[in-house]
Amino acid sequence: MAIPYILAYLFAVYPLKSYGNLDRFSLELDYDSAVIVLDGQTVKLTLDSGSPGWYVMSGDAYEKKHGKGSCKGLADGCYFCTKSAPCDDILDKKPKTTSYYDEDCFHYVDHVAALSLGDLTIPGMKFGLIVEACSPVRGEAPKGVLGLSLGEEDTFINQLRTFRVINETSYTVDMAPLTSQKKGSVFLGHSKEDVAELNRINLTRRPDLEYLTTHRSSLYLFGHDGNSLIHGHTRDIHLHEEDPMNVLIDTGTTSIDLTINEYYRFCDVLKAKSPTSTEEAAFIDERGAVWVQLWAFRHLPTLGFDFVDGPNGFPFPVRIRPGDYLRTCYSTQCMLDILVVQEDRPLYCMGHPFFRAYYTYINLETMMMYLSMEPRKPAPSTRQRRKRPQDMALIWKVRIW
Repeated sequence: MAIPYILAYLFAVYPLKSYGNLDRFSLELDYDSAVIVLDGQTVKLTLDSGSPGWYVMSGDAYEKKHGKGSCKGLADGCYFCTKSAPCDDILDKKPKTTSYYDEDCFHYVDHVAALSLGDLTIPGMKFGLIVEACSPVRGEAPKGVLGLSLGEEDTFINQLRTFRVINETSYTVDMAPLTSQKKGSVFLGHSKEDVAELNRINLTRRPDLEYLTTHRSSLYLFGHDGNSLIHGHTRDIHLHEEDPMNVLIDTGTTSIDLTINEYYRFCDVLKAKSPTSTEEAAFIDERGAVWVQLWAFRHLPTLGFDFVDGPNGFPFPVRIRPGDYLRTCYSTQCMLDILVVQEDRPLYCMGHPFFRAYYTYINLETMMMYLSMEPRKPAPSTRQRRKRPQDMALIWKVRIW
């Protein structure tokens, strides 16, 4: 293990003279996963701006438990130790443990490997090598995580800064809309877009947490014509009867959190579009995820919030169009990337729908977030509706606006 640390020291002391095109310091996004290359091996890691840790599944440990070749069954791959970065004693070490809000957990040991970033190879990058993973609630297969939040010196972003690969502790998430065939990107240490053309929002670090938060207003809704909706009718003012909420802008969360009152408001708007229907327009499953009936699909409103930049700050309007919060449709129902929180919480999340809608640059040094002035306009496209095993009704195509 000494050689990689020596190489890392030399890399930090004698950095490259010129970095050339900053585009090469980026990672490809495959849906919500960052594609990285360690010691020549490609793995996919869940991109998580809400946590600082960097964890990769150990192929040696996984195949010892599940049999040779079993890593091929993991869609996101495994990392196998190499001669230059051996880990013969990996299973003899006492592992550390980290856990998440959804009760997923990793048991891991520290390891170092060479990271390939564009045409640059960075030796001595330290991460947690997962020797055992658990997912008691979701039942998911093991998958590593690439945390981008604040943390100790060994976080992914901090190491790149220490090794002078990047000039600032920052990242940009440019997530592709679901309707796009393009891949998204994470730009490391810079914003690809001119910051002067972006809207700036102050972030706050909570003393008990390792990430940055802001505040949002309560939900208001818009129709396809851009008019504000209240119970299916238009009006010129917005409802803000609830106090601003602490919100985490989190790439590791698939959904947007709504309060139960906001969900009822959402249902009222859908119901108003078909007042004679005896069927509920929307419902919540056992996990809190929102589903809508097929007839209500075309009436989905645009979600509206204001980011509130401090008690006297100027509000920044956020708009999440249906094409950004629709997850998938079956033959009779559609699942949305909306999660209803039925109890009071100190923190709510803005997940994937937000990143699909907005180009987002976050500077961890200045505690600033920069957003595109307007949400992206998803290109009209068609998506095949999925089959449910218990429902083999006629499948047809739906249009996402």
